Amino acid sequence: MLFGQLLDRRSKVDALAFKTLILGHCREGDLEEGYELVLSMLKRDLVPDDECYIAVIDGFSQKGRMKFAWEALHRMLNSGLRPSTSTFHSVLLGLLNKDGCAKEAADLIEIMLERKIRQNIDLSTNLIGTLFRNNLNDRAYKIVTSLYDYGYYIKMEKLISSLCEEKKFLEAADLTLFSSEKRQNLSVAIPSMVLDGLCMAARASEAFRLFYELMENRSTSAAIAAPRSLVALHHALEEAGKMKEADFVAKQMRRARDRIRERI
Repeated sequence: MLFGQLLDRRSKVDALAFKTLILGHCREGDLEEGYELVLSMLKRDLVPDDECYIAVIDGFSQKGRMKFAWEALHRMLNSGLRPSTSTFHSVLLGLLNKDGCAKEAADLIEIMLERKIRQNIDLSTNLIGTLFRNNLNDRAYKIVTSLYDYGYYIKMEKLISSLCEEKKFLEAADLTLFSSEKRQNLSVAIPSMVLDGLCMAARASEAFRLFYELMENRSTSAAIAAPRSLVALHHALEEAGKMKEADFVAKQMRRARDRIRERI
């Protein structure tokens, strides 16, 4: 009560007094009161230290109040402080596990990249999947590109498989091509799965584009997809009246068979 009266009177209160109360509130689970004191410090041009911010961030995170945890982390960064990598990862995980926080999670990972904070491949992969599930495709593609530009990777096979399960075959095709362009090796089962899905979804043109561009990008004569998937693609193209494309696929199938015979 006395501290509140001092604040109301605009009396001079030092940072140590604020810190003592902030940590006390957080220990007691009174996070709103603790966070209000952090904001009061900022209004008085006092900078809360790492311990104050982390107490608030961890407290909100443990209670699943991730938008408050994210806001406190953002204020911490704006105060010129640098949280630990584990704090970034902890808040990102909490945002990913909380419905309605996909945009905040995307904002956070972009900040992490800009500040050269080490990425966690599982969190990065889960973020991209979350963005696609929330129909934030443009944001997902942008962050995937940024991750690879900064030298990071995601678990592409896991992500593409998940997209196929969710019937997002066009997105899966885009990421399959992206992986090919980045020379990230995928097992034959992955493009086969995507081709099968596109054909079943009556997307023969998109399936042919995927097949053709994978052929253009490959560095060896290794198979691009399983033979059964090429047969399905050939049939889908014929049914769609795309005979020129169907003939091209048939020619590639014959060449593949000839290569197999030569090895025998």
